Amino acid sequence: MYRIVLIVACSSVLALAAEDDCKQLAHPKYMRCCKTPPPIKEEEREDMKECFKLMRKPPSCEAAVCLAKKQGYAANEDGKFDKEKLANTLQVSHSEDPVLLKNVMDKCVNGDLTAYGPPDFCDLIKLKHCISMQILLGCSDFEIDGKCSGVKDLVDKCKV
Repeated sequence: MYRIVLIVACSSVLALAAEDDCKQLAHPKYMRCCKTPPPIKEEEREDMKECFKLMRKPPSCEAAVCLAKKQGYAANEDGKFDKEKLANTLQVSHSEDPVLLKNVMDKCVNGDLTAYGPPDFCDLIKLKHCISMQILLGCSDFEIDGKCSGVKDLVDKCKV
């Protein structure tokens, strides 16, 4: 009887530890490890430069709001976003990858964002982390050296 309780308890702890490891993938630094670039056109990237200048540690909602406004899903200043406008934006930007689009829609736009950041992060930061994680989970070609060492293994572990 005690063996069963111990096995269940250990399994639960290991599952929670694996889930915590997977949350690391939401960090933007891992996006560089995927050789497939995110679906952002070069002209859009130029337009977003002013928003990138607002980024700092810890992440601020100000930069996320700026990016959301530039991309057309009209965020208000408290970091909320318009789901319908975001869905339309994603349908255009991710149209070439229907699997990624479905995952982002299911898990990020219509899913629970609480797992993608602490309570003091605004929804837009959590949304960005969720989308980054979906892109990484769908990536098939990784850098494997330097800071990217082990990222592919972690992604493979988190896909399960």
